[in-house]
Amino acid sequence: RLSIGGRPFRIIGTDGGLISSPITVTEVLLVPADRVDLVVGPFEEGATLRVESLPFRRGSIKKSKKPELFAMLKVGPSAPANGWVPESLRQIAPLVTQRATCSEMQAQTERSACGGGPRLSVRENGPSINNLPFR
Repeated sequence: RLSIGGRPFRIIGTDGGLISSPITVTEVLLVPADRVDLVVGPFEEGATLRVESLPFRRGSIKKSKKPELFAMLKVGPSAPANGWVPESLRQIAPLVTQRATCSEMQAQTERSACGGGPRLSVRENGPSINNLPFR
């Protein structure tokens, strides 16, 4: 969980590019090889910002660790800026425009009575496909 000293920032993009509109948060969960595009500030001159990784409990009963400091940043003098973040960043067309139909798939594995490796039986809304070998 990435945090900038608990201060709010805006997420404008991820691995998939720009998101449809900015989201204001105080932390974001990043997993290995994940990417996020942020807009931060404005901050007061002389302010010190902690860029840190907050503890993330993965269902463990172990006590959470303390935040891990990545960097300390000191805000310098302000400079004129005319940048802004629009309320709508891009249009994201839906993947499906029709109503989806429900589907049910059941799968089970079992050992063959004649020996050999495990076998797979699959059924999806109709007749089953049985005894497929798999590894």
